[in-house]
Amino acid sequence: MTQAAGADARNEGEVIRRGLRLVALFVRRHPWSFAASVVGSVCFAVGTVLSATMLGWLTDEIVLPAFGEGTASRSRTTVLLALAGVAVLRSAGVVARRFFAGMTTFRSRNDLQHQLGDHYLTMRSADLRVAPKGRLLAHVDSDTNAAVDALSPLPFTLGVFTLIGVAIVSLALVDWVLMAVALAMMPLIAGLNLSLIH
Repeated sequence: MTQAAGADARNEGEVIRRGLRLVALFVRRHPWSFAASVVGSVCFAVGTVLSATMLGWLTDEIVLPAFGEGTASRSRTTVLLALAGVAVLRSAGVVARRFFAGMTTFRSRNDLQHQLGDHYLTMRSADLRVAPKGRLLAHVDSDTNAAVDALSPLPFTLGVFTLIGVAIVSLALVDWVLMAVALAMMPLIAGLNLSLIH
């Protein structure tokens, strides 16, 4: 590794650490709305995996018996209610994730804008006259937007990890070989994604 590449890697690591500290600060200031968005994301992930089970029930208990293949062990009402329950769980999860993630992002941005406004009020009037007004407004608007950009997708990312975990458990309950194949494919897919990025 060359000296320049090592410096770039260190700078990138420092940027990531500072970004994580900033996100942690926002989460500490608004823990309840962030937690609600994560719960919504987890509900959507669990509902997504359960929907496959519900479709299996629908096929085995309603569709196949309707064509005279096999007999139903559950009533149609039970299957349809379970299917509707999973649909409600997924829908509520999506709504909660987006609404509360947006709320956390908006409140964090609002906090930053108020802090910048308070800072401007403490500046000397001579310094304010020298500073370009467009730059000051850019700090209040676009810079605060950029600072909170990572908050909105964070609950979705945590939901994806939940989805992977729940899917692996459900595969293990169905077929160990299928689970092993899925686990073997994950590093390969991650590697392909990284090679496309770089």
